[in-house]
Amino acid sequence: MKGNVDKFWKAHAKSAIAKIPLAKDILTKMLTFNPKDRIDINGIKAHEWMQGTVLNRLELIREMKDLHRVAEKKRRQDVRK
Repeated sequence: MKGNVDKFWKAHAKSAIAKIPLAKDILTKMLTFNPKDRIDINGIKAHEWMQGTVLNRLELIREMKDLHRVAEKKRRQDVRK
């Protein structure tokens, strides 16, 4: 709540999204502490992160299934879970 962006990203450094500069940039702009400084919907739409590849329905389903399969495999291998 104090607007310390560096502290936030340090706490989330292990997150995959923290390793993607454009994703980190847009999230930081969307979650800015002061509402007056936050990116608006037009800024979000124009942001470079939003200009990337868009998957069609079948491609998205295939990608999500692949990601789920990998996550399940990792979960099964983790003895703590």
